[in-house]
Amino acid sequence: MNTPHECLTAIETWYELKYTVEIEIKAIIEFLRDIPDLDKFFFSVTSRHSKKWKSLPDLAIMREINAGGKNPEIFAEIWWQKLLNRSSSYDVMITDPSAFFVVSGYGSWDSFCEQRDGDYRELTHKDFVKRYVSAMESGVDIAPRVLPGYYGVTYGIRKDRVAILGDETRGRELLAGAAPTMIENLTSFIQKVPEAE
Repeated sequence: MNTPHECLTAIETWYELKYTVEIEIKAIIEFLRDIPDLDKFFFSVTSRHSKKWKSLPDLAIMREINAGGKNPEIFAEIWWQKLLNRSSSYDVMITDPSAFFVVSGYGSWDSFCEQRDGDYRELTHKDFVKRYVSAMESGVDIAPRVLPGYYGVTYGIRKDRVAILGDETRGRELLAGAAPTMIENLTSFIQKVPEAE
């Protein structure tokens, strides 16, 4: 393969599917322009992204494969993209320990989403990347737990409405083995003030 277009066509042929979103195609082509060995990259993608999922590898998967565990900032950016357009309504299980560590620092998924979608989105993005890189470099390895979204904070967490972000198999294993103490509802309680007599 000599050009990014040939590599993209080879990937589509391998998975027997076509990319349909024009902006995604352009982004992948731009990404592929920076890959020095397209043949080697093609084999890496096809060996790591299984055909059994019946989906094409998206740009985030390609970046992750290309990084090969070398650059924590790339993984931080990939996880920021994965978390960016997810609803704050549902509870989530984030399977990546570093991403979970950073998001849990906000108290809940709902609180993280408020910051992510608020007026200071770019500051939250920079903070996320910085904290993710720090967590990854220091080897944070904590067992992820369910983080409550809006419904979880308001009504309590229910396993049947937990969205898994990351490795779905690992997420299902974590949910199946989740003890009640692993699922925390971080609702703040208002103390009752005794009435004056």
